Amino acid sequence: MTGASGFTGLWLTAYLLESGANVTTILAHWHPNTHYVGSGLLHKVHNVIGNFSDYDLIDRVIKENGISTVFHLAWLSIEKLAFNAPRIAFEVNVGGTYNWLEACRNSPDPIEKAIVASSDKAYGDSPHLPYTEDMPSIGRHPYDCSKSCEDLISQAYAHSYGLPVAIGHFGNIYGGGDPHSSSLIPGSIRRFYKREAPIIRLPKLGHFQRDYLYVKDLIQSYMALYNGWVQP
Repeated sequence: MTGASGFTGLWLTAYLLESGANVTTILAHWHPNTHYVGSGLLHKVHNVIGNFSDYDLIDRVIKENGISTVFHLAWLSIEKLAFNAPRIAFEVNVGGTYNWLEACRNSPDPIEKAIVASSDKAYGDSPHLPYTEDMPSIGRHPYDCSKSCEDLISQAYAHSYGLPVAIGHFGNIYGGGDPHSSSLIPGSIRRFYKREAPIIRLPKLGHFQRDYLYVKDLIQSYMALYNGWVQP
C-alpha cells in the first residue's frame, strides 16, 4: 500500500487492519504530529521508508513480503502545489504509478488486484457533465495531466499485460483527519471554531456545483473495487 499516512490512506489502513489484513506500506516521509502516528497505526503495519522513484525498493518490498494486493493512494493531491512544482507532481503521480505497476507485473506471485486512486480531474475541464467512464483522459493543467497519465498507464498495464487493475475516480473527499485547511469543509470548520465566516470561492464566470464524498463511503468504494464489484 502507498499513501497510508495520508488523509484517505489512514482510513483505509485502519479498515484493512480491522478486517484482519497484514498491511505493508512504503512511506516517503512521515510527521510525528499526524493522525497516522498519534492513532498508533504506525506501529500496527510494516513500514518501509523509501522513495516512490526507487523501483528496486518497490520491487523488493513486493517480492519479500508476499504482497497479493496493492492499493496505490500516494500522490501529490493539491492542485496548487502541482501547478507550482510540476516536476514533483509528475515524478510522484506518474513515476510512482508506473514503478508500482511494473513491480506488480514482475511479481513472482500473481497480484490479485492493483487498485489505483485516480481522480475526476483525469477528465480535464470537460464541458459535458457529469463525467462518465467512457470520457477521454484530457487533463491540461499539471495536476490534471498527471492523473490522465496515471489513468492511461494503468490501462496499458491492464490491457497489455493482463494485470488486474481497478481505477477509482474520486473527488472532493471530506471527513475526520483532513489536514488540508485550504479545502472548503475543513477550512470552514476551522473558521467556525474561530467564530469567523467561511470563505466561499466563486468562479469569475458561471456557477460551479460540486459533489462531496464522505471518506468512509470512499473506503467502501475501494473495497468494492477489491471485491470486483461492477456497476450495472
